[in-house]
Amino acid sequence: MPAGLTLTIPRSDNKTADKYRKADISYYNKASTALNEMGFSGVISKIIIGDTHSKKWAQGDNSYRNANEPLINVGEYDADDVVLLSDTGTRKKSTKASSMMFSKKTTNFSELQQNLKSAIEAGATLVLDSDFNNKTLKGLKSIYKKH
Repeated sequence: MPAGLTLTIPRSDNKTADKYRKADISYYNKASTALNEMGFSGVISKIIIGDTHSKKWAQGDNSYRNANEPLINVGEYDADDVVLLSDTGTRKKSTKASSMMFSKKTTNFSELQQNLKSAIEAGATLVLDSDFNNKTLKGLKSIYKKH
């Protein structure tokens, strides 16, 4: 992967989409500031996306995925990487929901889980995408909210 690539938020002519993109930019800027204050790089350099994700990560014109394809699920990570985790897929077990990314599955890791495992083993800094706690995603519960 070429050096120097970072997360890009593409512009949109759609006013509703643009509103959410501005909110994401604000969220990523706050995450970057917090990381810098803790002595880490605040530049998101790689992205791990699950099979179930918000519409912003779907293929298509002006999508986050198209703008960031070289950074997504690359499989190789190092301690200098700041990795954005984005997955809205949940599975329900009894009364608790859990992310598919953090499933207790320990063998036959999915591509998503293998990427996460590789990033953790490399010592990369992990940042949760705003979608992990987005109450506006219809039909999904935040995995970090009390159920």
